[in-house]
Amino acid sequence: MELRTVEGAMVKVDSSKHIVSNGKPDPEIYLQRSISKRKKGDYISAIKDSNKFIELLPNDARGYTSRGFAEKSLGKFDEANADFSKAISLQPNEYMYLNRGLLNLDFKKYKDAILDFDKAIELDPKFSTYYRYRAVCKFAIGDPIGGCLDLDAQVKLGSKVAQKEMQKRCK
Repeated sequence: MELRTVEGAMVKVDSSKHIVSNGKPDPEIYLQRSISKRKKGDYISAIKDSNKFIELLPNDARGYTSRGFAEKSLGKFDEANADFSKAISLQPNEYMYLNRGLLNLDFKKYKDAILDFDKAIELDPKFSTYYRYRAVCKFAIGDPIGGCLDLDAQVKLGSKVAQKEMQKRCK
């Protein structure tokens, strides 16, 4: 075991080059560093730390999600999609579907995004933002009726923004 300075902090590093805490590799450090680096725009380093986290905890969706966000920021759709899909397989919840849905929306894969937002809505029908994103996709593919229905659902959940958008687009 040796001491090293990593990101300005002294840490213990074992022979496999893992940061350790209490004598064991500490995956949480890698995850938190990945998130921090991603927020600073250092996506390559964020991916490297996510890889270390995944190496230590391959069945934890957080590593794939964190890496997916970094890959998305680099414009790597296929890699990000694979990671978000893996995260969904490990922890299928509305947030995981939202993440992949937003990826699909950003890359103009509207039909795939709609499927993800459908699933998010199925899991949490009271969260109005899912309807908003799905409405954006429906308008983008030329389905104004579907888009207006989603805006209406969002209005019924209390969204003032959706109400203004509905007045503008759904006459």
